[in-house]
Amino acid sequence: MLGAGFNLATFCDEMKGLLALVGWVLMILKLGIPLIIIALGIKDFGTAVIASKEDETKTAAKRLLWRFVAGVAIFFIPNIVIFVFGTVAEYSDQRNNFSTCEQAILKPWEID
Repeated sequence: MLGAGFNLATFCDEMKGLLALVGWVLMILKLGIPLIIIALGIKDFGTAVIASKEDETKTAAKRLLWRFVAGVAIFFIPNIVIFVFGTVAEYSDQRNNFSTCEQAILKPWEID
């Protein structure tokens, strides 16, 4: 249940700092996870090729596929956020307020 002091009209302005922090975390994850996936994929395939075992190569390929799916999901979280904010803004007269939330999460370096 929401507190008595909750006001949707001023939520984004009041939570701008926290939303910018979430935006920075998403940006770091969005850049870091593909690099980690590439490094782990190279390591897994390297050890599988050196071992020359077909089962290990198949396991490494399967692991890389799941890591790729996870990386794509993390990469597209900002697009999902844009969709959610756009949908909410269409049904609200608070469009300017939601654009503050959207900018804080998607472009935290532009927040005052």
